[in-house]
Amino acid sequence: MSRRQADTEALVGEVRELALGFSADRETRRQGSSGGVGTEIARFVLDTGLADAVIGVGFADKDPTAAAYRIVRRTDEVAMLAGSKYVYMRWEPLREMVERHAGERLLVFSQPCWIPSLRRLQQGGARIAYLVSPFCGYNMTEEGTDYLLHRAGLARGDVLRLAYRDGAYPGGFTAVSKDGRCARFGKECYELVDLMFLRKGCSVCRLYMGEGADLALGDAWTRGLPDASVVLARTEAGRDLLSDVREAGRVRLFELSPDDLVRMHRANLRFKKRGLPAGLRLLHRVLSTRAARRWAPFRAACFLSRIRRRFAVGVALPQPLREKIVAAPSNGEPGDRA
Repeated sequence: MSRRQADTEALVGEVRELALGFSADRETRRQGSSGGVGTEIARFVLDTGLADAVIGVGFADKDPTAAAYRIVRRTDEVAMLAGSKYVYMRWEPLREMVERHAGERLLVFSQPCWIPSLRRLQQGGARIAYLVSPFCGYNMTEEGTDYLLHRAGLARGDVLRLAYRDGAYPGGFTAVSKDGRCARFGKECYELVDLMFLRKGCSVCRLYMGEGADLALGDAWTRGLPDASVVLARTEAGRDLLSDVREAGRVRLFELSPDDLVRMHRANLRFKKRGLPAGLRLLHRVLSTRAARRWAPFRAACFLSRIRRRFAVGVALPQPLREKIVAAPSNGEPGDRA
């Protein structure tokens, strides 16, 4: 094994199957954070009876700005779990929800840090059929949401709807007020806000790509190919579920190499596996101060981030693979897996 292969295996971890994919339904693909694969998986397990209920993160009934664990049992409810929630979610509410419904077969969406604890509940008798985890780089505190709302000129009580990934891919922060005002910041705004409100525990956590889950889902950062997900099966159960969802025509999947995955996510992989580089550690210390949160040039920083992302984010896929992906049918039309 070459040194490069060893480095790639160490960064990515155990893999049973690795693919780039997206929902076969155009509208679901468009509305998902990155391809709608998680939505299709949740709908599939409910439709087929592989799970009685799905637990994930949505927003609280009485507070549309507060991310909260939700449980759904019907496919028409899955949409309330769709989309990324860029905020740290505590363990206790998730544990209580799983234990309260431990007699049901559950599919649980969880950030990577709670996967080991969920496995222990599973071993203790909770009927967790599948564990699915998003990739998790920076996880900001609730103060980050307050900061973005402040920059939008809104208070939490003013908000009718909030989304962390909304609009055309790659989306961004959106808040709609009760009187009809709409404020949007592109995804690039999180490069500043993540460093301002990065939790201390998250800054030293080495879990990134759903290590230990059955399936892990993340953005496929490619050039000129929006609305696609990285889909990583880490267990036999995850691989079997992924195969079933594909065979049912719910998703389109294309084989992805571990090297291409590392190229897409190199910066976050280095941070999660090896720690923040010295320069970013210093910047984090500066930006997390009260003075910086008050006086940092937010819009200028977002503009610079947008320019940086245009050139630094995204990899070019091999042309044959790109052509197959672009030609992939949608809305239930037949198609072959690459």
